Amino acid sequence: MFVIGVASTTVLMLAIAMLWRTPLQRERRETRNRSPQIAESQALRTLDQLCKLSNSELEKLDLAEFNLACLADLPDCEYVDPNRCLQLLNRYTASVRSQTEKNLYRFYANPTAYHNSEAYFRMLMLVTVLQQDFGVRYNPNRIVDVDYRVPADLFIHGLLGYGDGGTCVSIPTLYTAVAQRLGYPVSLVLTKEHLFCRWDGDNVRFNIEGTNQGMNVHTDEHYMGWPHPLEQSEVDSGQYLKSLDKQECLAVFVSMRAHCLEDLGDTGLALINYRQAVALAPKQQNYHHFVKQLSRRRTDAIVEKLLLQHAEHNSSEHSADQLTGWQHNTTASDIKRLSDSGIKF
Repeated sequence: MFVIGVASTTVLMLAIAMLWRTPLQRERRETRNRSPQIAESQALRTLDQLCKLSNSELEKLDLAEFNLACLADLPDCEYVDPNRCLQLLNRYTASVRSQTEKNLYRFYANPTAYHNSEAYFRMLMLVTVLQQDFGVRYNPNRIVDVDYRVPADLFIHGLLGYGDGGTCVSIPTLYTAVAQRLGYPVSLVLTKEHLFCRWDGDNVRFNIEGTNQGMNVHTDEHYMGWPHPLEQSEVDSGQYLKSLDKQECLAVFVSMRAHCLEDLGDTGLALINYRQAVALAPKQQNYHHFVKQLSRRRTDAIVEKLLLQHAEHNSSEHSADQLTGWQHNTTASDIKRLSDSGIKF
């Protein structure tokens, strides 16, 4: 397998921006048979419907649809038109395809400038067109100020006219959605608190960073220490640095939705989404941790309200000592029983 192991690449923006109109005569491998079928307008599936599909069923569907399905009932998303977003993605894809084909002669004229990899050239063109022609960029307001309460920073609609840019969650997702439309064997890859893309097919494998200006390529070893150190056991178990399948991608999006809801105070729906993420990607221990952590917080909140009721009404049903004991011993499975006692939260 040919692996590109370049620590950093030249931006090459100006050279590629000089788009020639000369038609290509060279025969090229057809890749569209791998791309999902994207309609201009379609009845989109709900998040709950997507979560019930098998991975083999999800593999036939559009990654962007998964991402946009997570917007339901999130703040400032009631006016987002998912079909308009998909149509715009189709436009982006058509432009990337056209400009790549028109400039592919550059690769054949000087392949060493592109690490002797047509795949590398194609991804460089994709990143360049999306950044230069369509303004894909990292939201400058989120470089040092992460805010999970803003859906436009987490999901791709923020890069499609509904926000001021994206983040390391939404930008790789947009690149991957366009690449898969083109039939490229590109997947998302998860490391600790970061998402990136990977070309992994046709005996070629390399990682893709495009959140800054231009495109960078880093080895897996780079991500073992950045942005946070990884244990080898976490990689061996399949939690990190693997090419994600569609089910695992959906789990990433669902967990981001849960982060948003949790920070907005809707812990009930956030817990449901965290549990959906666990069901979709059970190997990812972070999702299990999020469920446990939020369940404990919700249990503590219920017990605190029960204690307040006890104090206000001098209830004899439960002693203060019993309620305090619950706070330390109650598990997530007891939440319904506690809620049935009349507490709403």
